[in-house]
Amino acid sequence: MTLFSQYLLKFATFNIRFAPPNQTACVRVAWTDIGEAPWKVRLPLILDQVKWESPDIIGFQEVLEHQYHDLKQGLGSAKYSSAGVGREDGLTRGEYAPIFWRTDHFKALSIEYFWLSDTPQVPGSIGWDASQTRMVTLVHLHPIPTCIDPDQTPASGCSQAYDQNQIALSAQKSLSYVLTDDSFYVMNTHFDDQGLKARTGSARLVLKRARSIVQNKARPVVLLGDLNSPTSEPAYKILTGNDHSESLWMPSFFFKDTKAEVERPYGASKATFTGFTGNPNDRQVIDYIMVMSSGTPWTVSAYGVMPNSFDHGALSSDHRMVCSTMSPYEEIGSLLVNKTNSHKPQDAEVVAKNDGSTQQFSIVTDPTI
Repeated sequence: MTLFSQYLLKFATFNIRFAPPNQTACVRVAWTDIGEAPWKVRLPLILDQVKWESPDIIGFQEVLEHQYHDLKQGLGSAKYSSAGVGREDGLTRGEYAPIFWRTDHFKALSIEYFWLSDTPQVPGSIGWDASQTRMVTLVHLHPIPTCIDPDQTPASGCSQAYDQNQIALSAQKSLSYVLTDDSFYVMNTHFDDQGLKARTGSARLVLKRARSIVQNKARPVVLLGDLNSPTSEPAYKILTGNDHSESLWMPSFFFKDTKAEVERPYGASKATFTGFTGNPNDRQVIDYIMVMSSGTPWTVSAYGVMPNSFDHGALSSDHRMVCSTMSPYEEIGSLLVNKTNSHKPQDAEVVAKNDGSTQQFSIVTDPTI
């Protein structure tokens, strides 16, 4: 851990390509010819890359139940916890859009799920002209503060400081924990690949929900996902404020595309979707990491599209993992100050929390979304 890692949050999004449990042969062409390898070949590649990049928070897309189990098992040793349900029934059927977070860095305060349709509280509902059910996983996370006394056993909920410099910085940050609420929300989703109206409607619904959080709870929102929308499409423009119908809103009530915030993105590739066949026409930018701040904008310090093939071997997925590093802090003199708005309105709406029921979650019933 570097001195600054406590104040930089690394997010990632990765569409891992769904793999039916009985998949024994390659789906398109022989994977030795740059085709789709079986899940048992791709899984170790995905796990290795996630562990190497070590994001604080990552959202996956196209995850079936058995793949979710494999990811949880494979990333458990790396101290990740997760939230996710199948989109067809809100339990286990269909694809998940799970969120994983480092348990030594964050505590989940609430978990919600809603569907991208006119009835977002109904599991399995399909919206507009979508070809399939689509949903959003929404997690409210709070950072775990770092203990500042290396001679004492870390307190419950704290991780140990490493050296004197870190102790000093930890003390500064501990003050910010006292003065402010460092929590934030993370959304993970996968927009429809066929319906333009569905992507547009999904963008409006996600934007409305994020604005509700920023306005009513004064908390920032990070959006992860495969939006199946290039920057020229309405869905992207709605989310980022480039749609004329949304022009009356203040810029702070739109998402900021982290890719556009860095001078030089990391990596040799820009395309986040590659396909499995090696066809250059397949390559598109459709996977994004965005942020809507609740106060002074978060600083984006890095963005990159990671490779999905190494040494000409099997592709880990038909998408590339996207990573972005952000900071909610700014340094003023010798004190790190949280840049999010610490105001908590008295009439903040109630969120649906994980209630331990057989359905594993409480469905969002807030009509404002």
